[in-house]
Amino acid sequence: MARIASLQVFALRGPKIARPHWTAFFPVPPGNEILVRLRTTEGLEGFGLASSYTAIEPLVKPWQNGFAELILGEDALAPERIYQKIFKHTANKLASERGWSREAMIRLSAAVDLACWDIVGKAANLPLYKLFGGFKDEVACYATCGYYREGKDEQELRDDLQMMVEQGHKGFKVKIGGLSLSEDMERLRVIREVIGDAADLMVDVNRAWDFRTACEGVKLLEAFRPRWLEEPVAWEEPVMGKKHRDDRRLLKLLAQRTSIPLSGGESEFTSYGCRALLEVVGQPVYGSGQPVYGNPDMIGSSLYGGNYGWGDSRPPTADERGAGTGWMLYALGCFLCLCFGPVGPLFWFVVAGMHYCKPQSVRDTLPQEAAVARVSLMTAVASTCAMVALFMLLIFVVAPNAQFQGPFTCEEPCRDWSRASSPQDLYVCLDMYTKRCAAPSRNRCYNGEVHCRQKGASSDCPQSCSSFAGFASKWDQYVCFNNATAVCTEATNTGCMSAELRCRPMP
Repeated sequence: MARIASLQVFALRGPKIARPHWTAFFPVPPGNEILVRLRTTEGLEGFGLASSYTAIEPLVKPWQNGFAELILGEDALAPERIYQKIFKHTANKLASERGWSREAMIRLSAAVDLACWDIVGKAANLPLYKLFGGFKDEVACYATCGYYREGKDEQELRDDLQMMVEQGHKGFKVKIGGLSLSEDMERLRVIREVIGDAADLMVDVNRAWDFRTACEGVKLLEAFRPRWLEEPVAWEEPVMGKKHRDDRRLLKLLAQRTSIPLSGGESEFTSYGCRALLEVVGQPVYGSGQPVYGNPDMIGSSLYGGNYGWGDSRPPTADERGAGTGWMLYALGCFLCLCFGPVGPLFWFVVAGMHYCKPQSVRDTLPQEAAVARVSLMTAVASTCAMVALFMLLIFVVAPNAQFQGPFTCEEPCRDWSRASSPQDLYVCLDMYTKRCAAPSRNRCYNGEVHCRQKGASSDCPQSCSSFAGFASKWDQYVCFNNATAVCTEATNTGCMSAELRCRPMP
């Protein structure tokens, strides 16, 4: 066991620069580094460091009031155990009492972890890449350049890049996002002209673009053939008037709109944050010290999203809430369509309208809600067309070919039927299947029934109706004899009136 016997800590502060280099919105620090050197009881030494883009004092303070006690005496060959011990102090009482910030604990845990792994490699007398299972002894590299600077003109930009080309660099990662899209594209034109078409060009926005600008920017970037686009969207994006920590989801949405691989993860502080990023965006295509993501359609990411997995406890976005409400209304439309027919499509049109009535700039950030709207609109149109087709079928095909009652001679059981009690019961219907007689409803019998003669009437109509030849259509298949006027007429809607006798049709 190689226990940590002693340690040394160095704080490095670079001098201030008169003309500092800038990314899109913050200056590059001249150098704030914490260097940690660990020595074991066997005399092995390990070296680690932690960088800070902010003041270095929060990283120095823990070493002055007891942080070293967490490390001394620990087994340097068990770096994971030491890391977990330090990481617990990102949220506990001792760290709060002593003023150890969460960011300081995370950064210092990295420095100590690097020093421990340095000792592991020396104890095994092997480089770490072989201990980790690697087999390559060379790694491709690139130069980060193209920074902004106060008063920096095109010639200074050309000179900086030409110097790096002459040094033999083949890959260049440049900074954009600090100017308008048109100005940044002009800078990229100059950069590509200097480094040539054969060199690798990477573009780093440092989270300076909002989502709308990013959607426009990826289209303009295609002309420069970047190998990847790094951290293109802002870490905080306004959604429906509020702000959410939503860059992971926006990175996925942007990947759906471009073929340029997107890089991210540099601003994640922990492995848990990187895991959540992978769960939202998808699996990395290839790496450069941080994950690089392609179009989710090519790497199997979900279309509707919403599965954020472990470690991501953020509330649902406006898009996810809108999609959830949309699916509930869609289900209600399905229920109403089954129960009340035409009411269902109206609900589906409402669901689609809730989305398409929003401004285009808002709809561009709501892909899940758009999917619900598309399904609702297609279902509403399809169901409406189906209902219209069914109605037309009934009107023009079924009704003209419907078969009406007949034959019109009643069976013997109905001749003595005598339950008529009102003018509406002057006719008798015989059910051809049950052979039972009953009063008709509203003076007419239905399909499957025979309309019998009026109660108390003779079995035959007068002779004057025998030669009646006024049938004109299927609706005129009956002849009625009026008792009062002794006149024969065609029946109305296949039914005779209460004061009329129903006669047989013409042979």
